[in-house]
Amino acid sequence: DDDKATTVLQPESVQQIGLQHWHEIHPSRWGSGGFVSATTTESTCRCDLRSCSQRPDDTSRCAPTDVSGSTAAPPRVIYCCDVEGHWPYFCNFVDLCGTDRLRFVQIGDQRNVSEAPELELADGWHFVFGGDSCDKGPGSLRFVECMVRFKRKYPERVHLILGNRDINKMRWTAELDQREINRILSVPPVFWLHENTRISPLDYVRRVAAEAEGVAESQVSGVMLAKHNTKANKVRYMLKHDMGSDGDFEFRRHELAMMKGLGTSEISDEAVVASYETWTAEGGSMREYLRLGQLALLLGNTLFVHGQVIGNQFSCCPGGAEQWSVRVVPTDDFGGFEVVEDLPQWVDKLNAWAAGQIEAWQRQPTWQQPPIVPERASWRARGGSSLITYGTPAAEVPSVVYCRWLKDDCMPKKYPSDLVDYLKSYGVHSVVVGHTPHGNCPTVIPHNGLTVLMGDTSYSHMNANVAFAGDNRGDAVSLVILELQKLRVTGRTQVKQFLEYEVGPKSNPHLVGITQKRSGAAKDRYFVKARVYEEGDWNSPSYLMCKVEGFKNDYTVLKRDEALLSLEGQAVCRNSSSLSQLTSHGDMDEHFKLRHLWNHLMERWDHDCDGSISKQELKDALTEAEVRNIVSTAFPGLSVDAIAQELKALRSEFERLGESDCELTSFESGGYSRASSPPSSSASSATTSATTTGSSGGGAGQRRRGGTEVFSWRQAIRGWTGCGADMCAIVSDPSPVQRTAVGSPMWRGEPMA
Repeated sequence: DDDKATTVLQPESVQQIGLQHWHEIHPSRWGSGGFVSATTTESTCRCDLRSCSQRPDDTSRCAPTDVSGSTAAPPRVIYCCDVEGHWPYFCNFVDLCGTDRLRFVQIGDQRNVSEAPELELADGWHFVFGGDSCDKGPGSLRFVECMVRFKRKYPERVHLILGNRDINKMRWTAELDQREINRILSVPPVFWLHENTRISPLDYVRRVAAEAEGVAESQVSGVMLAKHNTKANKVRYMLKHDMGSDGDFEFRRHELAMMKGLGTSEISDEAVVASYETWTAEGGSMREYLRLGQLALLLGNTLFVHGQVIGNQFSCCPGGAEQWSVRVVPTDDFGGFEVVEDLPQWVDKLNAWAAGQIEAWQRQPTWQQPPIVPERASWRARGGSSLITYGTPAAEVPSVVYCRWLKDDCMPKKYPSDLVDYLKSYGVHSVVVGHTPHGNCPTVIPHNGLTVLMGDTSYSHMNANVAFAGDNRGDAVSLVILELQKLRVTGRTQVKQFLEYEVGPKSNPHLVGITQKRSGAAKDRYFVKARVYEEGDWNSPSYLMCKVEGFKNDYTVLKRDEALLSLEGQAVCRNSSSLSQLTSHGDMDEHFKLRHLWNHLMERWDHDCDGSISKQELKDALTEAEVRNIVSTAFPGLSVDAIAQELKALRSEFERLGESDCELTSFESGGYSRASSPPSSSASSATTSATTTGSSGGGAGQRRRGGTEVFSWRQAIRGWTGCGADMCAIVSDPSPVQRTAVGSPMWRGEPMA
């Protein structure tokens, strides 16, 4: 209440007063609205979390209470995440906010502006950007600059979370140094990619030179290699092979042309490279974004991180065991960590560690000793190396940045009860994350007293190509509001169904996030994705049911009575609203990708129902842009004939293993267990023989687990670099393809609880 006298409490004064829950009002998490009545006294604080050996069940104790018995009002929050350079999407988002919350100061359409416009945040509101600002659209420069200016304007009410696509820009300063370009013969691929997916800068430049000069790779001379060994090709290599941002070089060229009022042909490769270099140099907007950002945010009763607070696919964890990333703080550059039990202290320590890493990077932006092998130890000799690794699949400790929590088929997965109890014990009602794309609007996962929201919708409409070539969102846009301890989502889907739903820690009136009771096969179960309305029919809400099977999302709209019956176990019947779309859920295990690609092809393109995919059926399937993207990612560089052979081998292997044996295994292997040699095909036999010879451990492409040989399908395709003419014609597509692979190092310490 603005009419009452208030006092801002700092940590030291909190200790004196005895309020052990100062994290509820600390400006770094609460913002400028973090006030507590001056009449608050020690006697009104319900408990001391730090002194309690047993945390009581009453989570309401975490809100400071004044003598009248009213609790401090939680902040009102606007949340957005994973814009990934899609400036038109962010403009749609601001339009959706309404001028009473968030607006551009400049009047008019801001989608084609030449510089970042100014934002205005209404009094009493906070804005949280959940990370991943850039990489997949012609708007990265303007969006990052817009966020930096916004944070400077409202330093206590605008909060920037660091995502993996933000953190990895720290690499530019060392890896684009001219000395790195000059030593191309000895520059290794990054260590966090699986060994069977690694391509060195030398291999990449040799391929580029061969294509440009019209010769075979074996005929590329030293003069040709030197000609094509440029910074521009190094940037393209990194974007494509170890940043998951293939296509961003041309996106950047288009954005620079728009900002300068020039044609794209007038923007040189050198100008594009310069924009990446100045971005992270002194005074650059990405450098400032990193300095202003944080890894975790506790704002009122909500915890924000980019990835997740728990993961089941950490490459650093043996056997793929699930690990909490909450509570874990790295302590050194060699995999050391501490477990901080107190949640607000963990937030502070994790953010302090990240800030220290960014300061170290600013002091030492280039290599002290450049890496010579793709091993972790060889990549430590630059400032901020631990934070860079923390944002990759090879994080040495469980990370809140590069972290996923889904079932094997990518359906939503609830937190374990002990994690829910832990979060609730600190007064957390909501956990809000991004990073993992999950359909055409945010996914809600309700728990008893806790709500989890996954906000990344960057693959709402694959290959929509609405705002630009490569647009994977289309017309879909969602606004997440946190107010009065409830999460509210509004917006529209890719087919212009209008969204409006809310969920609280103890109520879910709109059924959102509830999964069907098990009545048949698990793969046939739907969950309630959203409450939706058709345009002009605002009195008759319907429910968007969603089923996820790997790369495929099935949507069907039901009326409330139908939705209730389906949640009791009745089958969801497809109707005129039903829609199946291919999608992506971010970075996944290679065998996972191939298994679900196989399932999709069999379901939709096995026309003669013979249980296999013929070459003609494959060509028919490749008329779908979504299939082309997935196939070209799973089988890079292969002709249609070679891919048909690989699919035939896949069928044989899946039949031999049986469905129960085709479950995902550890990211450590990048594949699955087998008891015999790889399926025989001309492609796989030749490549496997090349990759499995070598050291006594089974070679670079093979590992053993418990006496069982581990085989990755990447072994069968890694050596293929030629591309048949028919495949080139079919697979060519202007949209960028995400091709980030997973890491392979093992956890070297004791498994965490």
